[in-house]
Amino acid sequence: MEPEVLIAEDSRVRLRAGLISLAVSVVLLGAKYQAYLLTGSTAILSDALESIVNVVAAVFALGGLIFAGRPADRNHPYGHGKIEFFSAAFEGGLIAFAAVVIIYEVVLSLIRGGEVRQLESGLLIVLAAGLVNLVLGWYLVRTGRKHASLTLVADGQHVLADFYTSAGIVVGLLLVRVTGVPSLDPLVAAVVALNLMWTGFRLVRHAAGGLLDEEDTRLLNRLLDVLRGHVGQGVIRIHHLRAIRSGRFHHVDAHLVVPEFWSVDQAHELAEDLARQVIKEVGVEGELVFHTDPCHRAYCAMCDLEDCVVRREPFRARPLLTLEEAVRPEHAVSPEMADDLLARVRARAHANLFWRHLGIEVDEAEPGRVRLRVPVRDELRNAAGAPVHGGVYSALVDTAVGGALSTLHEVSEGGVGQTTLDLNVSFIAGASAGDIVAEGRILKRGRAIAFGEARISDGTGRLLAVGRATYMILAGRES
Repeated sequence: MEPEVLIAEDSRVRLRAGLISLAVSVVLLGAKYQAYLLTGSTAILSDALESIVNVVAAVFALGGLIFAGRPADRNHPYGHGKIEFFSAAFEGGLIAFAAVVIIYEVVLSLIRGGEVRQLESGLLIVLAAGLVNLVLGWYLVRTGRKHASLTLVADGQHVLADFYTSAGIVVGLLLVRVTGVPSLDPLVAAVVALNLMWTGFRLVRHAAGGLLDEEDTRLLNRLLDVLRGHVGQGVIRIHHLRAIRSGRFHHVDAHLVVPEFWSVDQAHELAEDLARQVIKEVGVEGELVFHTDPCHRAYCAMCDLEDCVVRREPFRARPLLTLEEAVRPEHAVSPEMADDLLARVRARAHANLFWRHLGIEVDEAEPGRVRLRVPVRDELRNAAGAPVHGGVYSALVDTAVGGALSTLHEVSEGGVGQTTLDLNVSFIAGASAGDIVAEGRILKRGRAIAFGEARISDGTGRLLAVGRATYMILAGRES
């Protein structure tokens, strides 16, 4: 069946469920009010008040379903589905309001005292109404979940809460009949009110999460289960996975790491095909948009692409893609591979005579970023006790950006394979003791040119200098 036909059928089913809910709610309201007139029971009155809320909520839900079914337009490019969250929040607020009114009636009943009459007739009416609500609530929740309608789910949960209310009232009135204590009647109504208050709070809380695009872990796990089956042969890793829902429409976006030597057309074609396939396999209505990231040769050990022409180390294993990695905004490598990268950067630093002369130590390294540290000593000053020479800051900007670049391509021992083209440093403060920390990161990297920045601070985090550097990549340029 064509997607347009399925969408139209979904809309008809949802609208039919909303109409059924409204019609049944009106009939049950009349029945419960008649039961209250027969018995004078505060508990039954509370049930009737909740039915009034059911009717109002059903009207609002029906309007919400009609509005949510409108197609996306220029003013609402993601559709009109968010109205369902408003509808659910409104319904939750009505339920809480009904609870407050019931508590008010309970207080009046306890003050004035009351007499319950014709219990048998009232019990039968409330019991029959409760059973009808049980069937209706089950139908609405089932239909809402099947057709991704929060409005129907909320309406169904409200109707089921009405069933539990009726069941509690039946039990309470039976106790009144058995014990002959009429004060049990308003106490049962008070319990009903507390249950309604909790139901209303849960509905509002869930609706607020949808309006604020709260993470839907269940949906992300469904996406992840499908994505795992497509990792490999060019789909190297996936990160920054996000998903929001607007009614039945799902908008998903993620970053897709692909081989850096692929053309734009090849990466685009893979991303488009993969997006269509994932949405189809997950079985939701919506779209998936991939942003493609070049691998920068940082994933060689987990990339099984057979015809890779820029590989710098052999494929070893492909770690399982976890939710923690998939939702992370930045590229992530496994702890084992991160340790290998840090070890390689430290080995290059040790082989570099200038780095050893400055006393540079490598604290952290990940693709495109390094954190260096230099202990302050007299050889780095103009005179004993003076601040560190400004040339040290310049050298650290240069080495931090160069070190970050070396994590993205093959560099021989000592860091040969790249050279500085331009260096700019702004001096902010001086340091006289402790450690100097330099954090460098690559901002943009092409095949032959790379741009990076560095921040120089002391051991307390006080900023000492900032700078930028432009590098030419010499190693591997022929690839």
